[in-house]
Amino acid sequence: MRELKRNQYDIAANIIEVAKQGKRGGARITEIMYGANLSWEQLQDYMDRMVSGGLLILEGKRYKPTGDAETWFDKYQDLRERTPVSLSPGE
Repeated sequence: MRELKRNQYDIAANIIEVAKQGKRGGARITEIMYGANLSWEQLQDYMDRMVSGGLLILEGKRYKPTGDAETWFDKYQDLRERTPVSLSPGE
């Protein structure tokens, strides 16, 4: 069975998850880049949108998830658990 590609919500959830697991409740940008498996260009785009959208804050050199990020992540996880896996055409 083929792996399904990640969508933007999956990637945002990966970023929040890495930031949550970092030391002192946050993660440096390179930790997020490697942990979420993103290129530098992709990471910059997501980080800009997530900071401006209020999901992440930058404290010193660490990105930390906000309360809104925690709420969003919980709802994302719940939705993923309730959504049946869709198969690609022809499988």
